[in-house]
Amino acid sequence: MKKKSNAGIKASDKSGASPADSGEAKKLLSLFLELGILKKAPRTGWLWRNIPDCESIADHCYRVNLIAMMLCDSINSRAKKRGERLNFEKVMRMAVLHEVSECRIGDIPYPAQKYIGAAVKADAEARAVQDMTSPLDFMRGKNYAGLWLEFEKGETPEARLVKAADKLEMLIQAVEYEKAGASTLGDFWVNGDTFRQIAAHPAIDEILKELINLKNTI
Repeated sequence: MKKKSNAGIKASDKSGASPADSGEAKKLLSLFLELGILKKAPRTGWLWRNIPDCESIADHCYRVNLIAMMLCDSINSRAKKRGERLNFEKVMRMAVLHEVSECRIGDIPYPAQKYIGAAVKADAEARAVQDMTSPLDFMRGKNYAGLWLEFEKGETPEARLVKAADKLEMLIQAVEYEKAGASTLGDFWVNGDTFRQIAAHPAIDEILKELINLKNTI
């Protein structure tokens, strides 16, 4: 039997890439492969409440990105002063990065945080993001870990918007599961921290009101 050639899938040796380029490519590919964990890891909040075939972390992240993008555009379209506009690039970067630590830390369920402690969780996640992204030499001066930390602190308008998008997406998903018959998600609607974060901007608060109206029809 004639041995198949794999010449067609070999990277070209004539690309002109330097050893430094090759090293960077290996670092990027390694990170890209690790990020695939988010496609396989379930959101534990749903798993613990017996939601069958619940969404992955990556599923959640995709809609957070879309929500953050559209809310940022909506807010900026209504801004009357330059200072009221949000930095769109920063919003999107934070939205994309906001769950990357869970590749290594996992999605720690809310009840477990009582025993782990917020400070321990935050420190572990920050170190995970730093370790994952620090090998990327091209990001000097534009630190992914710094953007992630800004999101976590929630002190800038952009960070507050992404946090609101994160929580809003979670409640939208809860309504979708409840429409499908789930009856174990009542505690999602009594978490004061969730609602405080969503109320970061009046436009987002209005969407929440519409969502609650929809929930009440189920």
